[in-house]
Amino acid sequence: MREYAAQRGLRRRMISDVPLGVFLSGGLDSSTIVALMRRVHNGHLKTFSIGFHEPSYDELPDARLIAKRFETEHTELTVIPDVAELVPKLANYFDEPFADSSAIPTYYLSQLARRNMTVALGGDGGDEVFAGYITYQADKLARLYDTLPGFLTRRLLPALVRHLPVSDGKVSFDFKARRFVDNALLEPGRRHYAWKAFFDDGLKRAVLSDDILNALGGSLDTYPIFERYSEEVCHHDPLNAFLYMDTKVYLADDILVKVDRMSMAHGLEVRAPFLDHRLVELVARLPGRTKVPGPATKPLLRAALDGRVPRTAWDRPKHGFTAPIGRWLRDGLRDCVEERLFSRSS
Repeated sequence: MREYAAQRGLRRRMISDVPLGVFLSGGLDSSTIVALMRRVHNGHLKTFSIGFHEPSYDELPDARLIAKRFETEHTELTVIPDVAELVPKLANYFDEPFADSSAIPTYYLSQLARRNMTVALGGDGGDEVFAGYITYQADKLARLYDTLPGFLTRRLLPALVRHLPVSDGKVSFDFKARRFVDNALLEPGRRHYAWKAFFDDGLKRAVLSDDILNALGGSLDTYPIFERYSEEVCHHDPLNAFLYMDTKVYLADDILVKVDRMSMAHGLEVRAPFLDHRLVELVARLPGRTKVPGPATKPLLRAALDGRVPRTAWDRPKHGFTAPIGRWLRDGLRDCVEERLFSRSS
């Protein structure tokens, strides 16, 4: 039933008078789009991927396996960006503060695809519909963490985690561990919000000018934006409430904005089959316990496509479509950022 709904949504988004292709990362969402598209389309199927020289950020090997499995015409690019030149350009396209580093790879991916076509399909929405983010697993783990003795959760484990060596790896263990222990004991809604945020109130006060702080009236807390949506679904189970919050805020104000601005910068239209309203409504009716019953994410999607999508798409860790910003900051981007942040003329 879910596969049929997804397939119908895909068919509707394949209606086009111009050639179309697929953004392919090699992960479960984009691989699912390619697999379903191959079931309903016998002709040439074009896929596009980008990668980086930093191994933990490079998705090209996984994407190649999927492209080979479904016999697509695959195009890929290893990105060596001039980030100091690109960042001001991206700021112009967004025309607002926008801090999602995945805008950089999305820019290059859209540029690559536009050389061959004007419409592309992407896997956006799969995480919000089928519960794919690791924060949903962390929410379950936090309930167990809260049952441990206080000297462990408030002193010993946080102290140990803070002494972990810092890694440049993509969504590294030390990064996840620090985020977890810093927020695991908060109430559920604020905890889930905190795992999505990067700036706490202390950091905001350190970087914002006095004029902006005064204009904000001293309140820097953005959790009420999430909380408002949480209250709209307070009668739902926690997971479905988190999915709703993420759909209304993170998906709408970050993911879709990023893809829209970066694709339209190149005159490319990107469509999201997972956001077909019939599919979203169907899955939204299901209780949270069926969406993440155990440690695995997206069990519904995995069950529907068992044997059709290679295990490489299932087994790879969830780490999102991000760029090696840490390394870039140490290399060519630091001077540019410091000039923008600290120059009196900026």
